[in-house]
Amino acid sequence: MFLQQRKFYGALIVTLAVLQGCESEETIRDKAPLSVTSYTVPHPVEKRFREFKGKVEPAELTNVSFRIGGELDAILVRSGQKVKRGELLALLNSDRSRQQLADAEVRYQLAQKQLNRGKELFTKKMISRSELDSLTANRRIAEVTYRQAQNQLEYARLVAPFDGVISSVPKKAFESVQTGEPILSMYQSDIVQIRVAISDAIQAMIDPDEKDRVYQPQVTFLNDDRHFYPRYLKHSSEQLPENQSYEFWLQMDQVEPPILPGTSASIRVDMVKAGLQKAHGYEVPMTVLDAGDSPEAFYVWKLSHGSVSKKVVEVERITEEGVIISDGVTKGEQLVNSGLRKLRDGMSVNYINEGSPQ
Repeated sequence: MFLQQRKFYGALIVTLAVLQGCESEETIRDKAPLSVTSYTVPHPVEKRFREFKGKVEPAELTNVSFRIGGELDAILVRSGQKVKRGELLALLNSDRSRQQLADAEVRYQLAQKQLNRGKELFTKKMISRSELDSLTANRRIAEVTYRQAQNQLEYARLVAPFDGVISSVPKKAFESVQTGEPILSMYQSDIVQIRVAISDAIQAMIDPDEKDRVYQPQVTFLNDDRHFYPRYLKHSSEQLPENQSYEFWLQMDQVEPPILPGTSASIRVDMVKAGLQKAHGYEVPMTVLDAGDSPEAFYVWKLSHGSVSKKVVEVERITEEGVIISDGVTKGEQLVNSGLRKLRDGMSVNYINEGSPQ
């Protein structure tokens, strides 16, 4: 880190020397004020963009399983197939369940007939109240058994819990399965979820108490020229053990042609608008800088009421347009932009304002 800073400041000093070396060193012999150009410090830098890499993951990936165990009779779907909610996905062998249902139905019908006959006999005072209560209880037990047998037969049918796409089908027909064992997995096809790995430094910038996250970053997908703006979904608070990173999730509605799981994504984030970084620093031309006596020392000449004064500034980094000054200047101040080597503290000058970027 120290070596990088030395290289940064060294390169900046060399650049300034070249720029200032191009200026004439003629001595002004008359007493007319020196003519210089000035530059007005603009608004602070408001946008700090960072690029993140992500990947489209199956949305709401869900394992689907039977509520009972048995032998798989048939699997009626394949990976990648679209299905509707309630659509039949797989069947268990139901021969035994059908027989149990038939037996339970016979017992229930018999118990109902016995109860009906008992009510007639009770009206004629041919059986006691306790005998009628016993027939009523038998009918209720038979009914519960019958309903359970109906449910067991229904549980042999596996249906889609929502509209979606089949992700994988690890099981095959005629395999034995246990209660709750995954038969297949499926995901929602009407939404796109993007998983982004972020460092602990970025994770620490996220305010866990913020409820309304309205910022939507720009996302592009591999081999797709379109731009999308997904919304925040969630983020993890614990590191992943495999790579010591955190997860940040974005979500958007599906589009046509669809964005498929596994597609790589590039996410461009304005760190300031996202609330992950505060705006700071002013971007100015490199020509307003004057090198100091040490590699880290830089100055600017501030112009006020026709005279100049030398002020220390802190340079954060070089940009394509100039440099970012993080301390020492404020918006609206005028900085001398030419003839820096001829200036002295308190010197009166004539100046032409070159303005500032809009």
